[in-house]
Amino acid sequence: MSDLEKKTGLPCLFCGNTGTEAIVLPDREYHRCLSCQGITLDQRFRLSASAEQERYRLHINTLDDRGYRSYLTHFLDTVLDFYRTRLSADTETLRLFDFGSGPTPALVELARERGIDTRFWDPFFAPEGKNCIGGADIVTCLEVAEHFYEPRTNFLHLAGELRPGGLLAIGTLLCDNKDFPSWWYRQDSTHVSFYSKQALLALGREAGLVLESAKEDRIFLFTTKDNPSSP
Repeated sequence: MSDLEKKTGLPCLFCGNTGTEAIVLPDREYHRCLSCQGITLDQRFRLSASAEQERYRLHINTLDDRGYRSYLTHFLDTVLDFYRTRLSADTETLRLFDFGSGPTPALVELARERGIDTRFWDPFFAPEGKNCIGGADIVTCLEVAEHFYEPRTNFLHLAGELRPGGLLAIGTLLCDNKDFPSWWYRQDSTHVSFYSKQALLALGREAGLVLESAKEDRIFLFTTKDNPSSP
């Protein structure tokens, strides 16, 4: 253990284990779970709600940006291909719920362009957003999970938005433990939770979900345990 790390007794926000270590860096302090290897930002370094919202307003992510449209298209195609192949070939009545849509709900627009019945919600920009009555076939959470202050609570919420046999699609980068101090992903001041594969598995178990597929180590597809293909 380096001089930058010290053991703590704080509970892990991913798996609940109490064996964690502090990672003390010049700009921020983090806590890494010794069991699941997930990392969270120390509460003292979280932004205020107003500062966090202002940071999100700086995001210029619209479908007019060809690069961003391509990025969203790849994510949505990956999710829909998995759904058609593993869960249901019938997508005519598909219902999708986007959790954390942001100031510009571009993924929602893209899904609606394809004729998908899409609802959305965001704590800052669409707090009155409506979910899918009876549960969604697919819940998407793209570039949102890294902002979760309470990952276990949030995953339970996401699972609760699914119908039985539905699909949860999480888009985030896996934690780079080896080069974490210099990792560009941690340097965004709104990123507070960094996931390992073990952390995602633990969260899935807690929420009654099964991690079925990990695409490119950045798209993680969960199904509910009542899905016939799940173990």
